Amino acid sequence: MFNLSATKSTALVGIDLSGDTLRFIHMGSSRHDIQDIYTCNISSMSDEDIAHQIQAYCEESKARNAGVLTIVPSHQVITRNIELPSVDPDEIKEIINLQASRYTPHSREDIIVDYINIEVYKQNYTKALLVIVSKNIIRRYIDIFKNAGLALENVYLAPESLAWSASKIFKIKSSSNTPINMIHIDETHTDFTIVSQAKVIFIRNIPLGCVEMAGNREQSLQRFTDELKKSLEAYLSEDIGKRPGEAFITGAVEMFVGAEETISDNLLLPVKILPYEKYFHISKSAAQNLEKEKGISLLALMGVMSAGKDLKVNLIPQEVKIQRQLEERSRDMIKTGILILIIFILGFSVLLSNMAFKSVYISNLETKYKPINEAAEKLEDSFSKITLIRNYQSKRGYSLLVLTEIYQLIPSDLELNFIRYDSRGRFSIRGTARSMSTVFYFVDHMEKSEFLKNVKTKYTAKRKDGLRDVTDFEISCLLASVSD
Repeated sequence: MFNLSATKSTALVGIDLSGDTLRFIHMGSSRHDIQDIYTCNISSMSDEDIAHQIQAYCEESKARNAGVLTIVPSHQVITRNIELPSVDPDEIKEIINLQASRYTPHSREDIIVDYINIEVYKQNYTKALLVIVSKNIIRRYIDIFKNAGLALENVYLAPESLAWSASKIFKIKSSSNTPINMIHIDETHTDFTIVSQAKVIFIRNIPLGCVEMAGNREQSLQRFTDELKKSLEAYLSEDIGKRPGEAFITGAVEMFVGAEETISDNLLLPVKILPYEKYFHISKSAAQNLEKEKGISLLALMGVMSAGKDLKVNLIPQEVKIQRQLEERSRDMIKTGILILIIFILGFSVLLSNMAFKSVYISNLETKYKPINEAAEKLEDSFSKITLIRNYQSKRGYSLLVLTEIYQLIPSDLELNFIRYDSRGRFSIRGTARSMSTVFYFVDHMEKSEFLKNVKTKYTAKRKDGLRDVTDFEISCLLASVSD
């Protein structure tokens, strides 16, 4: 049994609007089971009524916040097997975009184009399955979901999910040499697909389903097998790949039980019926709802929901994709801005906390050491006073020592008539000597004194004093203690 727990982890809602029956599957976030299945006939409903129906059921099943996806069946698309002269993915996209309108009556602006890369051959050529759908179909789906209050995430191709289911769910192995034939039967249509290496390489829609088989069974079965044979011949005539080795019938297979031999004889292939319900974990309530709808198949929708991003074809319009990218970038920018703001607020809060903590810490220190600071201030004041007194006592009588020193240095033929001392320690002496040599003698001895520094003769001037020649002078100096 297929284990859904290995796929995505968010809840999903799959809705199929392609036929007369609305099909709704709610897959839980654990991906372990299908929680609910709901079907409703919408053949006579308007798009607004369908939107209201979807909205009501989403609210009832509490699936409003789940991711939403839908499928496009093969009868709503145009598929072509083409060969492209390139192996570069960008070149292939460009060629397909230029040539897609050749395969449809619609203009390029009115269609959505995607493709499945089948294989590279002849080294420089690529085989691809071209998928074209009218943009109006997808816009209708988007509008219905929008009116229902849901955002459609992806639109997938139903036959591609069938190829994925063959490999991952039914565990059927195919190779490039031996592809397989998957025949998916639904209410009014049947998908004839050829699958090689888990890729769908050929799609043909047959407009016959369970509704046709409900009438004349033998006649309907004959028409059905003829269409299958034509589909196989169409595949082989296009030289797309090898002849399939087996055929598997799945979907709404109740009407075809016992017809394997008839179909096998027409296709010349071994045929096996695969009831898909046995390969999924389905809740009891969902299984009861599925049992009531034997004439329809939910395999394509279940396969898409299980496969997710493994599917290559996404038929969302390009403008919607661009808009979503812009919205995602805007959300990323908003998230980045909010993150930066949060970091700034946290940093600012940490800074304020540190400042508050330090303020409280400093306040506590001030309170703690206030008595010590007051005692220190008193001690510093007392120390200043003691220092002042000490300096005063150490210099007391110093001037008398200086005067005594000068007196001892004065020669006998020199007289002092002016002595001045200021607060800066500058000492100035004026006097008269009998000769110039006496003045120089006095200056020389003053320079050698330990009490005087920077002794300079400011001026000397000769004059007559009666019959004698005398010299007036002025000497300046600094007290040694002040200079030091």
